[in-house]
Amino acid sequence: MSYEKQYVPFSDLIEMLKEDKNINVHTLKEKIFKERTYVSIINPYKDYLCLEKGDVHRVYPNNLDFKYFKKFIEIDDFISTRLNIYIKCFEQALTAYLATTMSNKMLKLGNVHCNDYSLFQELLSDQKNQLDMLDIYHRYQNTKIVKGNDLVVQKNREVVEKIIMLGQKKLNMNNYLYQHYKKNHTSIPIWIVIHQLTLGELQAIFNLLKLKDRVAFVNNVYRQRKNNQFVSTFSNKINYIRLLRNNINHYEPIIPFIKNLSSLEEQKRLISLIKLLKINYYESTVHDCSKIEKPVVDIYAHQNNALSISYIKKIIKII
Repeated sequence: MSYEKQYVPFSDLIEMLKEDKNINVHTLKEKIFKERTYVSIINPYKDYLCLEKGDVHRVYPNNLDFKYFKKFIEIDDFISTRLNIYIKCFEQALTAYLATTMSNKMLKLGNVHCNDYSLFQELLSDQKNQLDMLDIYHRYQNTKIVKGNDLVVQKNREVVEKIIMLGQKKLNMNNYLYQHYKKNHTSIPIWIVIHQLTLGELQAIFNLLKLKDRVAFVNNVYRQRKNNQFVSTFSNKINYIRLLRNNINHYEPIIPFIKNLSSLEEQKRLISLIKLLKINYYESTVHDCSKIEKPVVDIYAHQNNALSISYIKKIIKII
């Protein structure tokens, strides 16, 4: 049922929660609406706490204590904080691997300063296998799913072009390291350029590497050998990590993202990904996640939310 929702000033929100939604607000402090928006306090968690969904409004347990919404916020913040630390570590490892791999390939081609971007220019125009990278078009021409997808091709070309422009100092980046090299060197070496790329752009470069190079990274992340078929699908995991990271970096609640994973297979995939990120983090040389205390999930479970609550508890346990 579609309807227009009237804006309610935060000074009136407490009364609305009390009168319209029958929520016990004695633990709610008005200043919370100055710290977070209503839609990030109530909306992400209402399906977990309501007894049923009406045509317009949800039906909550009588006199539901606001502290349960606050508890969900704490749980959400905990999951996001842990994931943010794990993903940062993964992105650093991917950046380091690509920077090292690309530098080594350029070095083998005689470019000791790793700053000759004519090699990348040839990648855009020639059919030759420059830098041991797969040709953009040939990589997809026999793949039914991606064949003809001009957006994929264009995205890859844009990433390669960005690398060239960064290397030739034609783009401006606020990064201190890049600014240092831009000021003191005639061109920027590839190991600095790689650090200027987003996770999505790093993913594109990873996809352009030959299988043996991708295998080396995946085996290192998992600390065990993986078969070629598994490695070929690893880019999907990078994309999943990118989506999680973007959600967290925009300060969006993570629990609705988790809730949208409706199938058991999707939930298992997320659990598996979290385990991977956690192992990679704790196997790294530098880490300190022990100070982040796990919250107690003391949320009232009923018929409508039991499975969802159980899933969140599982994530809290393994994260």
